[in-house]
Amino acid sequence: MKRSEIVFAVIFLAFAGAFVLADRSIPQRDTGERGVKTGRFISTAWYCPGPGGDGFDPVMSTTNLGDVPVRLRRLAVGSASASALEEGTLAVHRRSPVTVQKFGVRDAAGLTEAFGASTYTDIAVLAPGKGAATSTCSVQPSNRWFFASGSTARGENHRLLVFNPFEEEAVVKVRFLTGDSGVVPARLKNLVVGARSQSDVSLADFFAETPSFGLDVTATQGRVVVSRFSQVSTRSGVKGLSLAVGARSPSVAWTIPGGEVPADGEEFITLVNPESSEALLQLVFQLEGEQSAPPGLGEIALKGGTQLRVKVSDHLLRGAKYGVKITSANAVPVVAERETIAATADGRGYESVFAVREPSARWAVGVGSSAGGSALLAISNPGGADAVVRIGLYREGTENFPPELGALKIGAGRRSTVDLTGFLEGGAGTALVDALRGTVAVEAWLILGPPYADFAGLPGFPLE
Repeated sequence: MKRSEIVFAVIFLAFAGAFVLADRSIPQRDTGERGVKTGRFISTAWYCPGPGGDGFDPVMSTTNLGDVPVRLRRLAVGSASASALEEGTLAVHRRSPVTVQKFGVRDAAGLTEAFGASTYTDIAVLAPGKGAATSTCSVQPSNRWFFASGSTARGENHRLLVFNPFEEEAVVKVRFLTGDSGVVPARLKNLVVGARSQSDVSLADFFAETPSFGLDVTATQGRVVVSRFSQVSTRSGVKGLSLAVGARSPSVAWTIPGGEVPADGEEFITLVNPESSEALLQLVFQLEGEQSAPPGLGEIALKGGTQLRVKVSDHLLRGAKYGVKITSANAVPVVAERETIAATADGRGYESVFAVREPSARWAVGVGSSAGGSALLAISNPGGADAVVRIGLYREGTENFPPELGALKIGAGRRSTVDLTGFLEGGAGTALVDALRGTVAVEAWLILGPPYADFAGLPGFPLE
């Protein structure tokens, strides 16, 4: 062996030994089921932008989905010099809420860090006289966020909550996608978001009165988490709240599980194409008794950089409960939401809910509320074979797997609705939906009477 080859072999063995030692000594993040069950090191951060002031007090709730206790660090982050935290332990299969205002930081976003097992975190806003809204928090900052719906029409206040959790400034650009084109207002080309802060951007301050548009939010510097908070109070009697973290990327397939054509009001499937190429879209509905593919929705052309709204009552009967599968036939990805205006106890409520990307075998989703109301779970099976699901409920002080929810059959191409109100006993919880056979898509609905008189939809969070 040549001298150079001997030297190379010695160096190689030295590096190999170092890597083996490092692999044994450095903690590894485990994302598999084995980590949940054995308690190996798992860490997750949940980012929860929420509205501040004006009587809003968001509630951030974390659920321990694992089989070992979880250590929690929960923070309110308002600026680099204004943040507060609490630390504690969350027992197995329990849900723990905390109000963001409890931390005493104005206009703050919530942040939960969990160590030890898998968790799920959502945020809810209940404001008497204004409405109700719920959203799953984000597990990841990004440099791109998308929304299919927004408005600057009179009586509609749609705002972007841009949360920068990092120690450096972020800069974002906001593009409005209308039915004709994409526009970036001059004052939203370089919007600076301070370190460890949340910026509240009222869209009406930057864009002319427009009834509907999509949004493309790009961080040209740094990474952020972006939510859209909507407060609607129109002269026609529509009043309600909506809160939703945006989509981090478009997709060639979406499923909306929890649609219902209002007897009094309207429901829209809102689609936005942020790409430069035209998308050709197909919509197929899953009803409670059949699957339907209306001829007019077999190939919808959506130009690049534009938005489109499909009025569901033009294709389904009033009162129909449905899921809908949205597919891009030419593989150009889009973003999809459902907008609902429907009768409530003393007027009409408002909500806009994101679709989910694809069916899954396991879901977590927040259900019910501290104010009571009706808690419904919509389960859609867009697949070609029957599915069987089991539903469990995790609450603050207990867990419950009701026998009557242990093996629910969802027919191929069908949608089912499950009423969870009685199982929650007037409180809030997290539903764990396991598909024992097949895959499904899941969405929760909360319906509240006065003084909230509103409804809130929440897409499920896939655990696979």
